Amino acid sequence: MNDAVIQWKEQLVEDYPEALIRLATARGDKKHYLLFAWVELFPFDMSAPSGWSAGAKPWPIPGHKGWTCGFTARKCKTRDALDWYEAAARGDVRLDLEGMVTAEAVALLAEPAYGQFSVGVALPFAFPWHDGPRIQRQVPMVEVPLSIRALGRSPALRDWLLNNLNFDPFEHDEWLGALALVAPDPVCSKVATFQSESDDGGNETLTIYGSPRRNGQRGIADLSTLSVIVAQRRVSGWSSLEVLKLDSTGYAAIRYPQPSDQVGYAVICARRGLLRLVEPLPWLNQVGVDIGLVTSQREVRVPTGGRRKPKSSFTVANQTKGPSILVGQAATDSARIRLFRLRERTRLRRKRFDAPQKLFGVTSVNPTNQERVDRRQEAEDFVAHLVAGARRRVMLVDPFFGPRETRQFALRNPHQSVNVKILTGLRGLLGEAPDASVPGTLLGDVFAADLQHLTKLPNVSSPQVRVMPGGVDSIIHDRYLIVDDTVWHCGPSFNELGERIGVMVLLPAPLAIRRLVSKVWSRSTALGDYWKAYKEAAAKRLEPPPDET
Repeated sequence: MNDAVIQWKEQLVEDYPEALIRLATARGDKKHYLLFAWVELFPFDMSAPSGWSAGAKPWPIPGHKGWTCGFTARKCKTRDALDWYEAAARGDVRLDLEGMVTAEAVALLAEPAYGQFSVGVALPFAFPWHDGPRIQRQVPMVEVPLSIRALGRSPALRDWLLNNLNFDPFEHDEWLGALALVAPDPVCSKVATFQSESDDGGNETLTIYGSPRRNGQRGIADLSTLSVIVAQRRVSGWSSLEVLKLDSTGYAAIRYPQPSDQVGYAVICARRGLLRLVEPLPWLNQVGVDIGLVTSQREVRVPTGGRRKPKSSFTVANQTKGPSILVGQAATDSARIRLFRLRERTRLRRKRFDAPQKLFGVTSVNPTNQERVDRRQEAEDFVAHLVAGARRRVMLVDPFFGPRETRQFALRNPHQSVNVKILTGLRGLLGEAPDASVPGTLLGDVFAADLQHLTKLPNVSSPQVRVMPGGVDSIIHDRYLIVDDTVWHCGPSFNELGERIGVMVLLPAPLAIRRLVSKVWSRSTALGDYWKAYKEAAAKRLEPPPDET
């Protein structure tokens, strides 16, 4: 450990007499595993709370027999907490300060280097009183064990972690299996900027205030070690950068020739380095509140739609517009307002253009045959391009997916290692095959035969095809295209892309869809087996066999 790190640690011990070690672990297979831990340092004007644990015994995780979870918060001297943190970073995660019981951790590396802090980091586990703390972290360099990741599928465990650890590490990949050292500003308990004065000429005064920490024994923190850099960013670009010193009462002021726009600041200590950094944010000049008044209620009755759709009713509250309230004053510098509106208009236009969606189909009233061909080709090319770009997996889900779509889309990917799967449905297989040599040939016959043919071709990775449960009413109604970790929802069936107006949308939460499709896949039947059983049943004039054959 070099001299700079030793000096850094001594400064921490001086600034933060006490600390709290918060540690969450899981136990299974006769081992303890680190879920997440962080050391919270308490400035000299605060006392760390007494330690506690989540229950007298480890908590059994529902649905994971033999697995338990534990959480402890231990109060200790900061020097002891730093020793614990350094040992944990080396893989020696002690469940008690004596080191009698340890937990396993993946390989960790410091970011930034040990002896330095980062600021301006959004921490999901921080508390409001931390007020934008400094942080030193140990980053997991590999994934936590698969058995630990599997625990993340338990909603009960994740709720338990939220209640005890104050956040869910399974929701934040960078923190699962990680460590953190959190150090609030040791000089000021709060720093704020506010517009304090303006005149008729448009001049405005911006005031910065730092509230020094104070303690009966230690006295008041020394503000003379601080410098505050205040930056203003206007909609037209950066406009000013001022370096200020706080007076003995904690105040400093800047005079601007017009109303200020977005103001940010950095607090730097001559002894401790960067303590705070708040990026420029716009002022909230005026707030409008519209009030709606509930005047009556109406009941809406929905008639029955058959045996599976019973009649129902619901109540709607009728509202009328009430008074509007405005608090504050609107911005008056016209050039800034106009420039902001122009840029916002450009941003919204680009957002619409870059939206993760694709509209297909003929939109004109009397399209030509060539227009129909062009729109269909455009739609098919879009899907083919997505499939070709996969690097790990492709899954096409469509109750009407058939042999033409298999060749049109499923064979597009050039990588032999990419796993291509297709989920189709019985209804699509019962359609009559176009251009069949024998009239009345079903698509299921053509599909099963073509799939067998593809498996015999050299240099062709034949896709796996299964038929979903549900008979003619397949268990999945919608159409999906899964490419690696992304999921596209497709309105029309893949067999009629571009024929009519339809849209494909990139879904914002793909994991739930991927898990659902995976479950359906495990319950589905290989096309060859399914179609053989169906044909045998049809020949005997029997009902189609259950899908779970």
